[in-house]
Amino acid sequence: MLIQLRYREAAERFAAAAELVPDSRPEQRLTYRGRRARALYRQGDEKGDNAALKEAIRAYWDLLGAYPRVQVPLDWAMTQNNLGNALWRLGEREAGTARLEVARRHIEDAWRLYQDAGMEQYDEYFWQRLAAIDRLIAKRQ
Repeated sequence: MLIQLRYREAAERFAAAAELVPDSRPEQRLTYRGRRARALYRQGDEKGDNAALKEAIRAYWDLLGAYPRVQVPLDWAMTQNNLGNALWRLGEREAGTARLEVARRHIEDAWRLYQDAGMEQYDEYFWQRLAAIDRLIAKRQ
C-alpha cells in the first residue's frame, strides 16, 4: 500500500493489524500503531489532507503515552519529533502561529533528549528544523 502511495488504506490496515496482535506482544502492537501514524502523516503531508494530519497528531499523542520518557527515552524522543513534524506541517497550512509554537516545543524536547544521550550527529537536523519554524513564526508575527 505504501509503495503505491495509498496511505489512507495502509493506515487502516495497520490499525486492523494492531488490533489482531495478542496482548502478549505489546511491542508489535506499538509498531503497527506507529506505522499507522506515519501513514496518516504521509497522507496529510503528500496529499494535502489536513484531516489525515489531525489523525496523525492524535495517533502520535496516543503513542507518547505508550513510550514513557524514563523507560524508553529514544522511542519517546522519536515520537515527540514525529508529533512536532505533523503539527508543523498542519501549522504551515493554517493562519497564526499557535500550532507552530507547539510543534517547536515538541521538536525541541526531542532534540534535548538526543543531546542528553550524546547523539550530537542529530544536532544539525534539529537545528535546521527549529530555525525553519522560527522563520515561519517570525514571518507571521
